[in-house]
Amino acid sequence: MKEADHQTEALLQGLIAECGEIIRSQIRPAMAAAESHHQTSAYADAVVALVRISARAGETVARLRGGGGSETRHRITVERVSQGEGGKG
Repeated sequence: MKEADHQTEALLQGLIAECGEIIRSQIRPAMAAAESHHQTSAYADAVVALVRISARAGETVARLRGGGGSETRHRITVERVSQGEGGKG
């Protein structure tokens, strides 16, 4: 593994650890103190968002390490057909 890969891995591990710490220290107590189901649901949505962000960052790094992943392209050809003499055009 290259030095840059080690640095990236360390940054990702730090990001994941930070998300876990935010969940434990901020969101979990806030959920316990929530006065309504809507507040609890909002905090749960925040947890899901944090986890998704971390997962997306990890997937991106994994894809980049694998050579950039696959790319899909679609080609569309547009032709203009003009009518000859006597036609509208």
